[in-house]
Amino acid sequence: MLFLGKSETEGKNILKRGAVYLLFLICLFLVCSCAGPGSSPETHSAEPSGGAAAAQERNETAENEPPQATKPADEGSSVISSEIFKESLSRNYDPSVIKDIFNRDDKDYIYYAENIGRYLKASGDLTGELFRSLRAAGKETGYDVDIHIVPPDAQMMMALADSYDRYEDMSFDMLPVSISEKSGSIQADIDFSDIIGVFTKASAGDPEKYLNMRVKYGYMLTVYDAKGNILSGEQDAADIPEWMFPLPRFTRFRDTWFANRDGGRRRHLGTDISAPEGTEIYSCTDAEVIYVGNGRLAGNCVLTRDGYGNEYLYCHMVEVSDFLAVGQKLKAGDLVGHVGNTGNSAVNHLHLSVLLKDGRHLHTFPYLKEAWDNKRVKKQH
Repeated sequence: MLFLGKSETEGKNILKRGAVYLLFLICLFLVCSCAGPGSSPETHSAEPSGGAAAAQERNETAENEPPQATKPADEGSSVISSEIFKESLSRNYDPSVIKDIFNRDDKDYIYYAENIGRYLKASGDLTGELFRSLRAAGKETGYDVDIHIVPPDAQMMMALADSYDRYEDMSFDMLPVSISEKSGSIQADIDFSDIIGVFTKASAGDPEKYLNMRVKYGYMLTVYDAKGNILSGEQDAADIPEWMFPLPRFTRFRDTWFANRDGGRRRHLGTDISAPEGTEIYSCTDAEVIYVGNGRLAGNCVLTRDGYGNEYLYCHMVEVSDFLAVGQKLKAGDLVGHVGNTGNSAVNHLHLSVLLKDGRHLHTFPYLKEAWDNKRVKKQH
């Protein structure tokens, strides 16, 4: 009885284990059927239809497409993203929209005034092209672009166009563009109102080209209005630092502001101070040397910039002031050169022009007279 009772219990246990095992197999079969053929419970992605040949074709196509920017997850990748956007922008920007104003035939200021409408149109065309290329770069790289543009005026377009041989030279790198990435969007700022910044970038490190653009722009802004009509030359007092008189003595010193030159083809912007050849010329203010060299009209000259952004052009020196270097810091009264008769000059004299931060030429005579009358004069060694 004991033996028969034990066998019955074991038999029942075997049947129970078999039922559990059978239930397990049924469940496994159902799971595999739901996953589908060729699948596994852990992997549900596969190569899209087309197989290896189609994958290779997609890879080859991707190699020929412009690089796509990945929106950064953190601030550390924003510089890389901005650079990718700039590369796309350079490819999309087309300066040929302003090619009509790039003509190297000799022109004078009267020509520019009579044709100021062409340069105003070029300003609009350039601004429109900047908007178009920025949007195209945003579409290509997948970025939203916040665009802010302060367009150039007609006088600035004239100065820029007159300083380049070809419109192709006006690359995007020459424009006052600031590109930054913030919160997954691109911020694009193009500001032509920063005159020093515009011409510094457009001159690409060439101080002579910078000087030419600055002087031409200043002349057009001072002599003509936005419609090409000649102005009176009257000016309000400028907020500039107190000057030291630039010469220790003179033989003639008078106000010739806005006087006719070249048979009335241009106006005189600055002050002429006659003095013997070799007379020392001093810096009117604390300043930084921007240019040392020679120009067709200015002769041997030096350009400096004070701490307020105003620039001082000392012209017609007897020789190049090679004792100065670009970037050198000067104090008021420091030597910048010696009086001469070079360039467009008939007698030994200093021509002093001052270009204000806002671009205009300054009527310098009242400020020079004030310095002389108040005896801010340095004796020559």
